[in-house]
Amino acid sequence: MNELIDKIKQNGYWKIVIRPAEFIENRISSREECKRLIEENQIRLRGWYYPHIDGNKGIVFSGNDNVSSSCNWEEGGTFEYWKFYQNGQFIHYLGMIEDYRLSDKDKRATADSVRLTNVDSPTFLSIINVLYLVTEAFYFAAKLAKKDMLGEDAQIEIELGNVYKRTLFFWGEVRLLFNPYTCEFDSGENIVKKVQVSKTGLVENHAALALDTTIDILKDFGWYDVNKSIFAEDQKKLLERRL
Repeated sequence: MNELIDKIKQNGYWKIVIRPAEFIENRISSREECKRLIEENQIRLRGWYYPHIDGNKGIVFSGNDNVSSSCNWEEGGTFEYWKFYQNGQFIHYLGMIEDYRLSDKDKRATADSVRLTNVDSPTFLSIINVLYLVTEAFYFAAKLAKKDMLGEDAQIEIELGNVYKRTLFFWGEVRLLFNPYTCEFDSGENIVKKVQVSKTGLVENHAALALDTTIDILKDFGWYDVNKSIFAEDQKKLLERRL
């Protein structure tokens, strides 16, 4: 699936890694067990589950010690690939849907709404989608930890690629931003957030950890004084399936 990963990386993308801090080669007994763990712990809070499982092929054996699934949905602008290893490591690549589902007209209208000027081909990132995706990833990690699949300490790494000059916005919501918040990282440098947490801390505090990580990501777009309490209710609605 290297071709799909290369395709995902051509535009904005996410890379999410969840793994035990201690490496044990066969922490999970078999690929069948890996498959079962994904199916039973998949996060189903909104219309698109995390991680997504291909509707046709499902989860496949993609190596001697791992399983995987993918999505290459051109019409819906959705591209994903994930792999789960018997050592407990989960790696997930996702294309930023904003780059595929916003038309040029939508991009121009969005640029105007966030007071973004003098940009020929703007790129955007939905604030609420950041919150939702990060929350789902931490929740998924917490469920794996609760099943003792991540050992006593877990590492979660969230990377956002192709973020140079990308601007935050509220997608389809009546909310205003008083300033344009744009990532000024050097071209080619990605946003990377790393969290190491105990099994108990992850299971009990996955929502708070996800909210803190979301706020750290927003700060990298120049929103330095963002108050996380304004997104606590959004996260609560997601976790309670009230979307």
